[in-house]
Amino acid sequence: MRNKVLKAASVLALISGLSPLSLWAAGLKVQTFKTHSRLMVAIDDGVPAQWKKSRQGFDLLLKGIGLADLGAPLGGESAWTEKFKTIKDPNLSALKISESAAGVRIEGRWKYLTGLDAPADAQMETFEFRDKTPHYVIDFWPKKGPTLREVQAARAQAQNLARMKAAQVTAKKQTDRRLASEKMRADGENVSNFCQEPLSDKTDVFLPFLPYHEKVDFSRWIPSRTPDENFTYYRPTSRDKESQYIRLALDLYKQGKNALVLRTLDFFEKDYPQSDRMHEMRFLRANALIKLGLPKDATPILARLGVDSKDSSVAVYAAMFTAGAQIEGGSSLAALESFLWLINHYPEHHLAWVFHLGAAESLFSMKQTERAAKEYQWVAENGPSDRAKAQAALRIGDLYLDRLQYEHALAAYYQGLNRFGEEAKEFPGVFVNRGETLYQLGQMDRAQDVFKMFLKAFPAHPSGWRATYRLGEINGRKADPESLHASRNWFYKTINNYPTSPGATLARLRLIPCGDHGGFDIKGLDQFMAGDAQKFDGRGEVSIKRYRDMKGLAYVRGLVTLGQEERAVILAMEELRLSPISETQQFLRKIIGSLFRRSILNLLDQGKKYEALAFYQDKKDMIIREIPFFQLDYLLKLSQAAADLGLGTMAQQLIAMHEKAENSENARNQGRRVASGSATSASDMLDEEHESEQEYSKAKALWVSAEGLGKKAEIRTLLNKISDRSRFGFEREVLLGVMDAQDGKFSSALNHVAKAQLLKPAQLNKNDISLETWLASLEARVGDPRVAYEMYTNLERHLSTLNKGYKFETDPSLSLLGVPAFITAGTTVEQVQQQTWQIQGELLEKMNRWGEAATVYSKLVEKGWGGGRVLFSYAKVLLKTGSAGNQEKGRSAMRQLASSTEDNFWKKLAKETLANDTAKEGGK
Repeated sequence: MRNKVLKAASVLALISGLSPLSLWAAGLKVQTFKTHSRLMVAIDDGVPAQWKKSRQGFDLLLKGIGLADLGAPLGGESAWTEKFKTIKDPNLSALKISESAAGVRIEGRWKYLTGLDAPADAQMETFEFRDKTPHYVIDFWPKKGPTLREVQAARAQAQNLARMKAAQVTAKKQTDRRLASEKMRADGENVSNFCQEPLSDKTDVFLPFLPYHEKVDFSRWIPSRTPDENFTYYRPTSRDKESQYIRLALDLYKQGKNALVLRTLDFFEKDYPQSDRMHEMRFLRANALIKLGLPKDATPILARLGVDSKDSSVAVYAAMFTAGAQIEGGSSLAALESFLWLINHYPEHHLAWVFHLGAAESLFSMKQTERAAKEYQWVAENGPSDRAKAQAALRIGDLYLDRLQYEHALAAYYQGLNRFGEEAKEFPGVFVNRGETLYQLGQMDRAQDVFKMFLKAFPAHPSGWRATYRLGEINGRKADPESLHASRNWFYKTINNYPTSPGATLARLRLIPCGDHGGFDIKGLDQFMAGDAQKFDGRGEVSIKRYRDMKGLAYVRGLVTLGQEERAVILAMEELRLSPISETQQFLRKIIGSLFRRSILNLLDQGKKYEALAFYQDKKDMIIREIPFFQLDYLLKLSQAAADLGLGTMAQQLIAMHEKAENSENARNQGRRVASGSATSASDMLDEEHESEQEYSKAKALWVSAEGLGKKAEIRTLLNKISDRSRFGFEREVLLGVMDAQDGKFSSALNHVAKAQLLKPAQLNKNDISLETWLASLEARVGDPRVAYEMYTNLERHLSTLNKGYKFETDPSLSLLGVPAFITAGTTVEQVQQQTWQIQGELLEKMNRWGEAATVYSKLVEKGWGGGRVLFSYAKVLLKTGSAGNQEKGRSAMRQLASSTEDNFWKKLAKETLANDTAKEGGK
């Protein structure tokens, strides 16, 4: 065995120019690279090696050899092994080498980073191989993964997120219960007469269909799995070493040993960097990488081939493969660039028409209509066959149909069908697209003929649902009973024949309001609306811009005809708020009994508080007796509006009027029903919500009055009566937080503001971040500095998304409640950025994170923000980092501040710091 090792060492010595003895002394070597470390053992291929590794280290047993075989001098084995016990390597702390009857055992202990930057799951990746020198080689590097700091931050973030989600779920449940409990009374009206009327553009919603644009299978012409599909590599016959390398690489590639191919090409490129076959070998490398599952590593190689060898065959194959992969992966812009490169560099290529077709398809995806039309037209004129020409010509119409330009689309389809009528039968989608174009142009009879012809000629085509659904709508637009009956039959055919298509969902929406409701009862309707209807996204075949309107109208009408009028009202009001459409407005107004109440609420919803109060004062004497008590909730809303405007006296008057109506016998006779069930019944929840609104209105009116500051105890009593399920929870928490902060109870204020943040209503001015800054400041003052720092970091991220000249807005309702004005209207991004960085630096100092604090303060210093205070803080944290370089920077900053022309506190403090520092160093 020793002879084998000595023989291998001698061979290696001859190659490298070293003597066998000096090489033998280097029989064991540890090397450090930027990306990894390496252990090399000079042994022959015949020496068995038993390798084991763990999280702590590794154990390598070299069977049948001794220490002398590795270069240890006779009699000096101990000294030789001793030098490996301490190793200067970032990934290996020590090696223990011992000899036994079994052989030589090499035990290594891994070295990992320590502290918060250490990996959370410390492991070492390894790769073992034998090279030809010969050596047994072990490459090792730390496994990539999150650090302890990142894991701790992620855990804290996850905990915060879980708390926020729990609070959001609770808030949503509260909102859902509130919506379910709102009872709307209305006189009996015939609100289902739509079932007797035909479909109409004035009363119904119709969704345009996008073109049925069948995906082109480019793999029929260009390589799709690897770039070298159908490519023949040059195989040299010469016996020179360069040719041997090439043949070896090709043989290994043919055998599927792609990792060895890469290794061989490494040696080839090193030994023959100017080889005439270099481009082809790099092409081989890219293919080997792809077969190894490393397409990202292959991409830059393929791209470079197009630059370095654009006239070679490998460049064509590389570019075709890249273009095909890009368009298959949906990268339209990148695919367009690749196809255009092929068009420009290989205009006479036999697949040039495919390149133009690829460019056209990419431009279609990018909605570049005119450019795509030119490319399709080129293929239509220059394609190799009538089929190829027809495929392109018939797709021109899709461009205009996709942009809803129906006249242009119809003309394009006409030209394509007129020229390639026979070939068009191979592309059935063009007929259904033409029918859609006629339908959108209002040519219902022609569209009906085209759709019926399509269904007869292509009964199994996947786009058939488009025809059956449109036939249902075309018949539904007619007033005669026979057509209305036929309409429902077509909708049922859409559902039954194409159950997984977008048309099945749309057809059910058409069937729900009337007749048998598409087979749904109320439970089934709710499940459908919460399931398939809610998830509907059109699948790229339907324009869904007005889908919410269509779904909401169908749902409201279905609820009405199924006897769920109260739910219909709630839903209609929600739909009106989110998407005001005439159909929902009309429906809503049939249910809401009082135009007076509605007018006031509309004004308040629009933020027109002065106008609402003026309208009320002008009309109240004429209208109020006509409205039963349960509709007098607008008095509470008017009271809140008056309080928002600072009209405390008027707010209290409106509250008093509401209480008077509530206590009257007439109100009890007409008003709320008293439920006999549990406290969570609809009526009880309505009472609870009503009481919460009333107590909040009283508290708010009192707070904005002249005597508000002296009535905090009374206001707290009123606020504590507000139910946790109430929608006034946000205002309650804000007002309690304001009062606690004024009284110096900052921890309690922090809790209230945190709750308010979770309950923040959607309608609050989204550009007002005063609540967020208030919460962060309270957290920094009495809470966890880590959480506070994260809050300010999130605020900094938000600031980075804003334009430099952006000026903040404030919500008057928050400032009226007394939320501290950390940010006032007109405050600039830079002003907030300066304040944010300054507080971040202070928080990092609290956590003794000196280096990070120095980084933050350096931003302020670079911009000249914060003056002497920031410069002193910057110098102070640099001195505390422990780094000699940073400490010198800190002293320099201190000297700069101490020598400034301004005579202020920070200059004096800098001088004192420098004096103390000098004293510590012995007066030097």
